[in-house]
Amino acid sequence: MGSTLPAPFARRTGQGGGGGLAPLGRSLLVLGLLLTPVVPVLADGGAVCAHDTIGPWIVTIFVAPATVRAGPVDLSVMVQDGRDAAPLLDAEVTLDISPRDGGIPASSLAATHEQATNKLLYAVQFPLAAAGTWDVRAKVRRRGEAVETNCTFTAAEALPPVLAYWPYFALPPVAIALFALHQWLVGRR
Repeated sequence: MGSTLPAPFARRTGQGGGGGLAPLGRSLLVLGLLLTPVVPVLADGGAVCAHDTIGPWIVTIFVAPATVRAGPVDLSVMVQDGRDAAPLLDAEVTLDISPRDGGIPASSLAATHEQATNKLLYAVQFPLAAAGTWDVRAKVRRRGEAVETNCTFTAAEALPPVLAYWPYFALPPVAIALFALHQWLVGRR
């Protein structure tokens, strides 16, 4: 039974048992992987902004992406039992977010499991309006008890649109180049 792969990817036979992709096929595969755009994804977790044991609980605040810039930011909170570090899933978590310079009004947002990808965390997406230093206060309530913890992070200026979306701009020329390479290879037969 013959190979159904195009010539550059076909297995070589008759050369010491052969097998695997032809050298050109391997080269194209590596080139394709190297040119594949890597797009950052906001996700639960990220950089630890605060990790405190307060009263009966351990409260950890995460900020993502790790390099915070003006624009969308994911704030996540993990609440754990202080005795055995088991996650507590029945708390109410509120995040008060305000710029240190006071130029923008503070926001108070409820962090929930529904907004989190990792359901052990309470999360909220927040659009940072400006670069600068931001203060976050997490208020955790559970069964009549309440605790608070704070953290501070610094946000850089937002990236210019060309830099923020470069992978999308790079994709069409790469696709055209791969099509041209394919046509050239087919024409050589």
